[in-house]
Amino acid sequence: MINDALIGLFYRNDSMLFTMPHPSRIRRLNSLTQIVVAVLLGFSLLSASGLNAADVVQGGTKSAMWEVIADPGRVVEWPETLATTIPQPAQNEEILFPTTPSEFCLVGLKPYESDRAELWNLATGKRVGSMKGSHPQAIRRALSPDGKLLAIAVLDRARANDIEVWSLETGKRLSTFTADGKEMSMTILDFAGPGEVLTYTLGQQEGKFGHHLRLWNATDGSSLRQFDLPKNLSGDNKYDISPGRRFLASIVYPEVLIYDLKSGKVHGSLAPAVKLEGGQSVSIDSVRFSPDGTEIALLSEGSHGALIAVYDLSTGDQKFQHEMTASQKTSLQNPASYKGPHLEFVTSPPGFLWYGGAFLERDSGLMIWTYRQGLIEFSHWNRILTPAGLIVSTGGHDARKIRVLPFPSEKLAASIAAYRGDAEALVKPGEKVKVKVEVKSVRFGKPAEAKESIERVLAERLADDGLEVSDEGTTTMTVQYKEAAGKTLQEVKGGSLTGRGGVPTGKTIQSTAGELKMKWASSDGKTIIFQETVNLDPSQLILREEGDITNETARKQVFEILKIQLAGLPMPYFVPTDTSLITLPTVTASEMAVPASPQAAIKAKIEAKKKKLGK
Repeated sequence: MINDALIGLFYRNDSMLFTMPHPSRIRRLNSLTQIVVAVLLGFSLLSASGLNAADVVQGGTKSAMWEVIADPGRVVEWPETLATTIPQPAQNEEILFPTTPSEFCLVGLKPYESDRAELWNLATGKRVGSMKGSHPQAIRRALSPDGKLLAIAVLDRARANDIEVWSLETGKRLSTFTADGKEMSMTILDFAGPGEVLTYTLGQQEGKFGHHLRLWNATDGSSLRQFDLPKNLSGDNKYDISPGRRFLASIVYPEVLIYDLKSGKVHGSLAPAVKLEGGQSVSIDSVRFSPDGTEIALLSEGSHGALIAVYDLSTGDQKFQHEMTASQKTSLQNPASYKGPHLEFVTSPPGFLWYGGAFLERDSGLMIWTYRQGLIEFSHWNRILTPAGLIVSTGGHDARKIRVLPFPSEKLAASIAAYRGDAEALVKPGEKVKVKVEVKSVRFGKPAEAKESIERVLAERLADDGLEVSDEGTTTMTVQYKEAAGKTLQEVKGGSLTGRGGVPTGKTIQSTAGELKMKWASSDGKTIIFQETVNLDPSQLILREEGDITNETARKQVFEILKIQLAGLPMPYFVPTDTSLITLPTVTASEMAVPASPQAAIKAKIEAKKKKLGK
């Protein structure tokens, strides 16, 4: 096996060292002004490959033993109209939501700090609770689904694994208890049944490695139930608790195990599918119960696509499965920084919210709606799709607020019906598209090669939507591409992938800046279907190449990134001629939180005045 090196450049002149197995040479570069590189030897990814379940392609399997039952909980009653606007204090912009769907959220949080926390009811738009007194810094926090309790895992080495439970009705502390020994690590803090706090810790204790699932009385901190588990549970989006708080589902590779929180026993297991229909690999990413407690969904993802599999909770039988393309995942806006569930059931209209940024119809799996945030921030908090609209946090870091954006349910329903029928459309599956690509300049290689590569990406992307590239196309897609010298990147050895530590080697390369302009229009050019400009001049690169890093290898990687972005553009697959219908997928966008330029600020003032005057 080849010893592989990963060299990465990061922000702020810092970086770190990892050691893991991979059959290719991986390197990472960043700009001189933001730099840092890491060297990783023998890099490999943990996946579900090599498992007995590897032959499962379309659809996962359940265990022979299945003792799980439907577990409904308190149903959230969302009003038909919402006018909620909740300010988020500057520098206190973090939001905490319960694990289970709920109308409550806690705003005014900072990393580790809860002093200004306020409880809001999103269904009524009213402030209904707050914190009082002095609060410890928190390494973890959990909000109960009914909005009454806040659990804090104390961030203090001397108080490791101490939990404080606070009442948001009175603002006072209810109880304090120690969940486990200081040598153990806590990865889950949540609420189970009414008045029950759940903790999960793992680590070595008295020479033995343990996995401790424990439940506590929230009022007095007394121990209710303690279970020693044979396998490690997953935290974050890789576990979920049923609405009735009876069951905990967790990814325990290669399966999803469902524990009964009354007995601590496994009452069922699911072996997720590990391959797409085309044979490409995927691995389980997240798990989610339906709001009514009757179903459970598994999301599996890979570099070539994703799968959603939905199971009946009472029988463990798979009800249906949908496959999404890699281009659909790429079209989502910043999924990696989304803080909410990767997959969420939506009751009305029936479907799924994928990374808070796309709505997938339940029956077909079609992506029929996407959300685009006007101003991109580092953190993207949980988004909730209700019959009244999308509840979302928008705005800049110093002026964020929670508000409700419209969701065109009725028009989407009508447009889906038209899409399935014989409605006239400028673009719909089965239609042909004429593609014209012009490459003006490339820094290395031949323009003809770049042209052919772009054409191939577009043909595959359009085929995902049932569209065929042909000179006989009824619409025309024009693409212009050019390259220029980009940022100067420097190699840095050592450090972490997050940019900590590392020593610059002194070696630099000239990267490449690429610009791609696309315009998709009717054959006569009068109707614009889609247009976009992609500018790419990255500040960091990951290079999978043997030998020395050169300007040419950097350019090659920039071009590969650009092709991925091109494939992920949110191009429509249905453009009806009937103006009462809407394009699919349709887009809801929040306005820019700050003007893009002084000229834009002036224009914004003029438009605001016109709107006020009714013009």
